[in-house]
Amino acid sequence: MDKVGIIVAMQEELEEILNIMEKIEEKEIYGILYVDGIIEEKEVVVVKSGVGKVNAARTTQILIDKLNVKSVINVGSAGALNPILNIGDIVIAEKLIQHDFDITAFNHKKGYITGVGDYIYCDKNLIKKFQKAKENIDNNTYNIKIGTIASGDIFCTDI
Repeated sequence: MDKVGIIVAMQEELEEILNIMEKIEEKEIYGILYVDGIIEEKEVVVVKSGVGKVNAARTTQILIDKLNVKSVINVGSAGALNPILNIGDIVIAEKLIQHDFDITAFNHKKGYITGVGDYIYCDKNLIKKFQKAKENIDNNTYNIKIGTIASGDIFCTDI
């Protein structure tokens, strides 16, 4: 069974996932608490990374190197610039952009990452699994969209 890593930034998000986990075992690696368990017969490891891309990257690397996860899901709250999105909606990323990454001084547009490009594309097989799961969910309860997610280490209060 392929193990899935789940990263959250905040304690409230961690608690909600722990509430649906069974067979919980905790371990600390490099001062970070990782919680192994089962969600609906799937082996998972959940970790609270703290806020920001550096924290998320650090915990992701530990999930890969030390805990043998095969895929990583980053769960959390976010703002929305798209007017079709409302509070409580779920967005599944097919690609990501770093809205605050800025090497315009080197004649690249904002968000462009050398060696990567404008976007980081998500795993197509994982997206298909989410799409399949979406079909089994009552769409009157959740508004689920698949699209682009912009990530950054600043809180945007204006477009």
